[in-house]
Amino acid sequence: MYHHSEIPEDLLWQIIFESDKKKHVMTTAVASQANSALNSADMKKVGLVDAHAYSLIEAKVIKTNNGNVKLVKVRNPWGKKEWGGDWSDASNKWTKATKA
Repeated sequence: MYHHSEIPEDLLWQIIFESDKKKHVMTTAVASQANSALNSADMKKVGLVDAHAYSLIEAKVIKTNNGNVKLVKVRNPWGKKEWGGDWSDASNKWTKATKA
């Protein structure tokens, strides 16, 4: 188990990416905190549920005109909310090339 504030971001990405390649079962969770930049209202706006676990399905690096972007695909086991932030299904960040 890793907490994002206790491990360098690059190392966390490496662990997630390598674990995905090895087909490990992975989960992730979100929780707002009083001292965090991300609060419960912000999470709700983009479709995340506070204090909730998600299945981490896949990790990818895609090439864009602005450089590489690291993405993770997560699934809400409840299936009642949909991510609405950057790189969501409706996001304008997707191009034909990045969708491919």
